[in-house]
Amino acid sequence: MDIVLFVYPTSPFVAKVSVVLAYLRLDHSFVAVSPIDPHEIGFTRQRQVPVLSIGGNWRTGSSDIGRWLARVAGREDLLGNGDADVSAINEVDHWVDAALIPLLFDQISRPALSFSRMRDCWRLARIVHQASPLPVWARAAWPFIVPRAPFVSSMLAQSRNSQSLSRHEQRVAEEFEDRLGYGPFLTERDAISIADLFAFAAMAAPFLMGISRPWLFDGKPKIRRWMQRLASVLPSNPLPCHDKFVARRMDEIHLLEIPDQSTGMWK
Repeated sequence: MDIVLFVYPTSPFVAKVSVVLAYLRLDHSFVAVSPIDPHEIGFTRQRQVPVLSIGGNWRTGSSDIGRWLARVAGREDLLGNGDADVSAINEVDHWVDAALIPLLFDQISRPALSFSRMRDCWRLARIVHQASPLPVWARAAWPFIVPRAPFVSSMLAQSRNSQSLSRHEQRVAEEFEDRLGYGPFLTERDAISIADLFAFAAMAAPFLMGISRPWLFDGKPKIRRWMQRLASVLPSNPLPCHDKFVARRMDEIHLLEIPDQSTGMWK
């Protein structure tokens, strides 16, 4: 079974699929797509990634691809058991795309002239360049290109609601904790679902790639413990970027300190 994932290596939507592939331990290969001339996916007649090909069949859309892979691997349990479970998992998946991923783009878009933000964008440009060479002007302008990309602008307009960045981060963190509830996994499940893999991809990718923004799980022990549970079942680099660009290893997630809720001290 020849599985090929067509990628922009820094895309959080691509990361969703890459993490599913890593969790399922499916042999696969990556094809980097040029963001300037995406001829590699010309057969789809569109410019968006991810695109997944299995044999002669291909699909687009990170959520649809993730579900397709779960079925190919015989892991329908990841998609839910019964209508209520399936509905809850689908709701979290929608929230990842509509709230969690837009926050990631907001974090590398504000403040506009922050050196740390520009440094992060240049790091992302280097990762993209390693996979599919970019002209010098594009790499230099990456901090200004990304926030102005039409799909990013549209996504941010719908998710920010005129909030400050800190309030945006707080709101999404609270929504995340609500979806964890009292369970070890999202939607209060006792077992991993496709929603956990999708959300983990969005949370872990910027952390592993060395983006400097404060993390959504800062001061959130429930979210940190959830991160550690997911990290324990994934390889050290579940992303479609070269190992040399993975600034933090997966085992660093295991070492994240969690505050003792009874004393407020870190342990």
